[in-house]
Amino acid sequence: MPKEYTDEELRRLELDKGIAAADEKDKTSSKVRLPSSIGGMSISYSEGRDMTPLMILAMGILFAVLLRLKPVEDEKKRKKQREEALLRDYPDIAARLLLYIGAGLTIKNSWIRICREFEETMDAKDISPGYEKQKGYLNSHSVEKLSSPLMEEMMRTMLDMEKGVPEGQAYTEFGRRCGVRCCQRLASLLEQNRKTGDKNLRALLQYEMEEAFEFRKNRALRAGQEASTKLMLPLFMSFGAVMLIVMAPSLMTLG
Repeated sequence: MPKEYTDEELRRLELDKGIAAADEKDKTSSKVRLPSSIGGMSISYSEGRDMTPLMILAMGILFAVLLRLKPVEDEKKRKKQREEALLRDYPDIAARLLLYIGAGLTIKNSWIRICREFEETMDAKDISPGYEKQKGYLNSHSVEKLSSPLMEEMMRTMLDMEKGVPEGQAYTEFGRRCGVRCCQRLASLLEQNRKTGDKNLRALLQYEMEEAFEFRKNRALRAGQEASTKLMLPLFMSFGAVMLIVMAPSLMTLG
């Protein structure tokens, strides 16, 4: 039985025949006169628009916007990493301050003692190859090369005090530069004790240390939960690949 065509298919077949006849008629001509009507219906032709230039323009604008936003995103990422490093190292610094102040050292001497110990244990990879000590202290250029942002700010504070900056102002600037609440709270606590001679400094530092360690523990738990969530997608992809490997022989046999 011959194939049954719809009206649309019949019109397309007639159009193809008309175009083929026009092409056969005008073989020697550089142009082909297309049929103007098929089956009593008039036909109009239009040249398709090339969207390539518009697509290239749109892609160029998109890439320009993304390149413009990249430095902003990089800066946000850098600030977030710095904040996480500050929060990670803060409990240890609070514990060491509590230890040295409890041993009878002043706040300033405890601060310098922590910086000196870090300076002595610092590996060569943590600073630039041109690292040099000046009178037992790090210079300003070397401080910028430290791997710990919190110790970097503590070193800057120590250098400021060595240059003659008032101790209270140095602590205030330390909290401002760190920009995280715990460091600002510690700077305020030290400055208040230096002015008023609060006898409860050890108790306050003890509370601050316990709270900082508890906060770090909660951050570690949350980071573990986020990591397990991120692993779900690779797990499902691996499961799909295993299922495909198992089912492929059966599907090939059925085929």
